[in-house]
Amino acid sequence: MNDFILQTDPLEFQNTRQSTKIIFLQQEIKQLQDHIQDLEQIIRINKEALKITTANQSNQNKKSITQNDTTSTTIDDSTTKDTKNLQLLVKELQEENMKFLEIIDKVKKERNIAQSKVTKH
Repeated sequence: MNDFILQTDPLEFQNTRQSTKIIFLQQEIKQLQDHIQDLEQIIRINKEALKITTANQSNQNKKSITQNDTTSTTIDDSTTKDTKNLQLLVKELQEENMKFLEIIDKVKKERNIAQSKVTKH
């Protein structure tokens, strides 16, 4: 009787192990998909910030043009500083977006690898 039990245990153990692997990988896939959605949301927020920043910059440029000559040099100086700050912000947000896009690509590749492992087992 012990021989019969020992012969079936490895099969059950293997099936249980494969089921556990599949469940684990499915959970990993779900976490990676959630992570991708979070990163995509961050990119959307950054794009909106870039739009707002560039809209504010164009509005400030229009205001400086309509000011009179006596205060135009002061306004031009502050506008130049604001423009440089906005350009720096835009540059930083663009770099951040590029990093997020790289992370998204990496996570998608990891997800695809995990999905292929699930289908193989």
